[in-house]
Amino acid sequence: MLAGVGGIALTAAMIAFALYWNLTRVRGYEGQAALDTFIERVLVQPSEIGWASYQRVLVNGDWDARHAFDFLFERPIVAGRNTTPQLLMSETIGEPRTTEHVTGGFQFAGGFPEIFFELFGPDFGWIFLLGAGWLTALLSALMIRSIVAERYLTAALSFYVLYGIYVMYIGGMLNFVATPTYWVKIAALFAAIIMEERAQRSGRPILPWVLTDRPLRFRRSAV
Repeated sequence: MLAGVGGIALTAAMIAFALYWNLTRVRGYEGQAALDTFIERVLVQPSEIGWASYQRVLVNGDWDARHAFDFLFERPIVAGRNTTPQLLMSETIGEPRTTEHVTGGFQFAGGFPEIFFELFGPDFGWIFLLGAGWLTALLSALMIRSIVAERYLTAALSFYVLYGIYVMYIGGMLNFVATPTYWVKIAALFAAIIMEERAQRSGRPILPWVLTDRPLRFRRSAV
C-alpha cells in the first residue's frame, strides 16, 4: 500500500518537475506568466476543443462528416502530424488562426472521443466508439494470450498494431490508418498468426523461447 502511494507521489513529482523545467528553463517563463501558462496547458487546452465539439455536435447537432473525413485524410493543414486536433482547432477558433498556429509548430492536444462524433454524428458515433473498444480488447487479449501460448512473434506484432490504437486514445489520432506501413503491420500480424499456429502444431515453434516447463492452457490457440 505504502509502496503504491509512494510510487504515485514520485511520478507526480517527476511530472511536476518536468513541467516546471520546461516552462521556466526551456521556454523562459517567470513568475505569474509561468503559472498562467501551466494552467492553460494542463487545465484549458486539453478540454477546450473537446467542450466546443460537444456543444457543436451533441448539443446543437451541427456536424459535417464529409468535411471531417476530407480534412482528416485528404487535405489537412499539416499532413505529417496528428490531423484530429487540426480539425477541431479549425472548427473551434477558425481560420486563419488555426493555420498560423499549426504551421508555426503549435497544436492543441486531445481529440478522443469527440473526433468520432465529428465523423459519425451524435448517434452513430457511439457505435463506432464501442467498435473501437471491442477492437482494442480483442488485440489486447490476442497479445496476452500469445505470450502465454509462447507465440512471441504474434505477441510482438499485435503490440505494433495495438500501438496505433493507443495513440488514438491518447490524442484522437485517426490518420495513422491511412499510412501504408500500418496495413503492412496488420498483414504481418495475420501471417504470424497462421505461421505460428502451424509451426506449433508441428512441434517446431518459430521463436522457441520457453518461459515454463508446465503445460500451458492457451497453447493450442492464441486467437
